[in-house]
Amino acid sequence: MGSSNIEYMTKEIADKLVGAKITGAIESPGDEFSEGSFGFNVTAKGGKKLQVWVDMDPEGNGPGWLHICEAT
Repeated sequence: MGSSNIEYMTKEIADKLVGAKITGAIESPGDEFSEGSFGFNVTAKGGKKLQVWVDMDPEGNGPGWLHICEAT
């Protein structure tokens, strides 16, 4: 992923997700061409409801991976 993609996604996260509350886990079942995907529901600023899908790449070619660990 190029730095412009990283900058874009960092801005998207800052603008849409900072301060949001995760309200649930979601999944999309796969089919014969894909293994499905996963993500989470959030309630964002102003009560706006969003779905966040974790994709392998911008085209959505399969699910990705979140590395979740304690902050130091």
